[in-house]
Amino acid sequence: MKQNIGKYLVQWEIGEGVHSKVFLGEDKFSGDKAVIKVCQLNMFQDVASTEKFKANFINDAGLASKLEHPHIATILDAGIEEGMHYIVAEYVSGKTLQAYCNPDKLLSVDDVVEIIFKSCNALKYAANQGVIHRDIRPSNMLLPQGTDVKIGDFGTILMKTATMKQMLNAGMRPDYMPPEQIQGRELTLQSDIYSLGVVMFQLLCGQLPYKADSNVELIEKINREPIPSILKIRPDIPPNLVRVLERCTQKSLEDRYQTWDEMIQDLSTVDAELEVPSESITDTKKFNLLRKLSFFMGFSDEALWEVLQIAKWGKFPAEKTLLKEGKPGSSMYIVASGKARILKNGVVLGVAEEGDCFGEMSYIRGEETRRSASVVSDTDIIIIRLNAKSLQKASEQVEGLLKTVLLKIMADRLEKTSMIASMIYI
Repeated sequence: MKQNIGKYLVQWEIGEGVHSKVFLGEDKFSGDKAVIKVCQLNMFQDVASTEKFKANFINDAGLASKLEHPHIATILDAGIEEGMHYIVAEYVSGKTLQAYCNPDKLLSVDDVVEIIFKSCNALKYAANQGVIHRDIRPSNMLLPQGTDVKIGDFGTILMKTATMKQMLNAGMRPDYMPPEQIQGRELTLQSDIYSLGVVMFQLLCGQLPYKADSNVELIEKINREPIPSILKIRPDIPPNLVRVLERCTQKSLEDRYQTWDEMIQDLSTVDAELEVPSESITDTKKFNLLRKLSFFMGFSDEALWEVLQIAKWGKFPAEKTLLKEGKPGSSMYIVASGKARILKNGVVLGVAEEGDCFGEMSYIRGEETRRSASVVSDTDIIIIRLNAKSLQKASEQVEGLLKTVLLKIMADRLEKTSMIASMIYI
């Protein structure tokens, strides 16, 4: 193996698939680690030898490299060098989901729902950019920490151009492939929905839905047999989650989810019904709360995921002092649910409800300042804390959106103050 691929120093091999080898590399200029996937095209010579394939390889890799989402592993580079096709992606530490597909290593049901929910949002974003993954499987889904899944291996053009016969000859098993892929029909976002449904089945019970002694038998089952009931393996799976799983994996496109939004909505319902400790707030709940708040009305889903990553969340009972007058601080807060009263010298100045913010002057000034008022919860309350330092890591898009919202809030407050002042002098 070459010691250099493009601008990357090859360190060592970290894995091998049926149509690729994967190496840990290092950017010679920045020193950053990266994952280099080298396609083994000798298995697909009749496909890969054409100029059209080479052009499509660079085009698809370029399209995939534009995907910027917290739950998608970023493609950094791609190229063709001495007949070698390679894709370079960000290095993500941790395990793949394959590690949690064994019966004795299963994740909790609520963690699986969270991972699939995040994956849905990532794949929805990709589909909106015109990218269909075509090869969703546990080994392509990384789990660096908690439930913060990262989907990798976008831009696999071999899955787009090779025939089923060529894939099988190369040793690829069709376990996660939808019927339309096996039949050589056009793939859409519904194809990724099916594959993600199979991944969910495996994460929940530790086995694939279909068992077969050969690929021919497996293909026949995928084409004709309905997916087995997961309740026969795990009777404790919530009924609504079973319905999501069954709808994901329908043979007919008409019976399968038509959009990612439909699946996301049903998973939100499942998450709301799961029993989790009262003090915890899952990322699914956080994301759904953010989408409902007026403060974040102009934010895209991708921007909301970024906010979710840099924000801190707190859940407090009624009559809890959230902010104390005169105490220094550098964070701003947004009410996600519940209500609080704002007081100065013990006198109530106003009320903060869902979507309202307080303490924002610290963020606007960009430094720690003494609080000009106290904030006390009236009810059980969930608040979002955005620290001035953490906001420095935000993208220009998120920073610009926050400034726009805060300028509008300040303008509205100034207008109200002017109206009150004018009434006093009338």
